Amino acid sequence: MECPPLVHTLVNLINKKTSHEKKYYNTKIIHTKSNVELWRYKRPIKIGYSKDTSTSNKSKNKKGYERVESLIKRKNYYKNRQNEVRRIVDLNFDDKTSFLTLTQDSKEPFCKDIKVSNYNFDKFIRRLKYYLEKNFPDMPLKYLATWERTKSGLIHYHVILFSFPFIPTSKIEELWRLGFVKINKIKKIDSKKRGLYISKYFSKDLDKREYKSKAYFKSRNLKVPKAYKIFIPDEKFSPNQFGEPSYSSQYKLMAGQDLPVDVNYYFV
Repeated sequence: MECPPLVHTLVNLINKKTSHEKKYYNTKIIHTKSNVELWRYKRPIKIGYSKDTSTSNKSKNKKGYERVESLIKRKNYYKNRQNEVRRIVDLNFDDKTSFLTLTQDSKEPFCKDIKVSNYNFDKFIRRLKYYLEKNFPDMPLKYLATWERTKSGLIHYHVILFSFPFIPTSKIEELWRLGFVKINKIKKIDSKKRGLYISKYFSKDLDKREYKSKAYFKSRNLKVPKAYKIFIPDEKFSPNQFGEPSYSSQYKLMAGQDLPVDVNYYFV
């Protein structure tokens, strides 16, 4: 994947950092096939820092604060999941990418139980992987999947299959064993927007999933983007120096603190 001039400009700054600056970052750059994300934090963040999800005794007594904090954390969590899906789709999408829906028959036992359903989905993935290894040895299984409930509570799965060969629907249904399947090649979408388009659909109603249940699954052989974390002093930083962004957004990291993050997206 060729690195565009914008990324070269930003990444070259990494080698110019002082020893002090290497301990902190206030700018993050993430590059996929068609997008460059420029994250700018209002305050420097220490390298290796992980946010403490606990609350102080003082804040625990502030029920209103707790609710706001919880809402912001929840919103950021699902926003991050959607961003992950968008980047993975953008990096791995090709002309053999297909969209698969796996529906469980309502007569199947445990068809509304998420733990059992996920166990059965994992067994399907193992069978499909074995089938590909045997019949298409040069096309390993690469997938990204999520689950969703119907109004009646039935659990079904949406799966994006990257570099996937043609396999008759009847064969996939045979491998699924629990109901019905539908598979379609993903229609042509503007390469600059396909990750965003698919991630919105893929993360639909993500906040309604059961607590502590995995929101989505992916194979280990998918390409994932690298995030560059660097420190650029305010006096040397201007988003306009990198060109006009295709679109921008902003969100807060923590409630009650002035820690908004500005994010600019550039199509490349």
